[in-house]
Amino acid sequence: QKSVIRQLALPFEQEAIRANLDGDFTSLLLAVEQHPAMLIYLDNSVSTGPNSVIGKRRERGLNENLAREILELHTLGVNAGYNQDDVTSLAKIITGWTIPEQRIMRLPGVSVDNTTGFTYVPQLHEPGNHRLLGSTYSSRSNGLVQGEQALKDLSRHPATARHIAEKLARHFISDTPSQSSIKERENTFLETDGHLPSVHETLITLEEAWLPQHK
Repeated sequence: QKSVIRQLALPFEQEAIRANLDGDFTSLLLAVEQHPAMLIYLDNSVSTGPNSVIGKRRERGLNENLAREILELHTLGVNAGYNQDDVTSLAKIITGWTIPEQRIMRLPGVSVDNTTGFTYVPQLHEPGNHRLLGSTYSSRSNGLVQGEQALKDLSRHPATARHIAEKLARHFISDTPSQSSIKERENTFLETDGHLPSVHETLITLEEAWLPQHK
């Protein structure tokens, strides 16, 4: 598995990150979470809903690694008020998000995105409605739509705007950026629906970023 991840590291950077830096954060987030490198590295490729068709048949289990990282690192941030139930629920929502395997490809209803290698396998998806941060994601939609809607909502959450603004400020300004520098990026993120070039522009035009002590 480690050798596979190493082989996917460069394509991941090019295909998921660089390819989406001139768009919105929602598109970047979806590309990252559906890329084979992320699905393999954080074990979502083997995560199985306990009550799914394959879960019942083979007693394969739920893996929460990717769901936890999405909430803690990729969107809301560690102190955003979510709990273990939210982690478990998101893990169930994104079951079935996996990569092509020869045996999986023989299952009915399985299709592969040939541009990314991402595969949604309904037989792995945990059925039913799932609650995340007080919202219900309906089982009326399939697990791909259910998961994508959850990520879209997370990408637009105010806590995500704050978290991304803080990370950018710490990386490009200093380890202890002013609250005003964070707030400006946060407001831009929310006002532009996560338009990344607009958020990045506020860094370039920020006087604090060019102070000698921060170079």
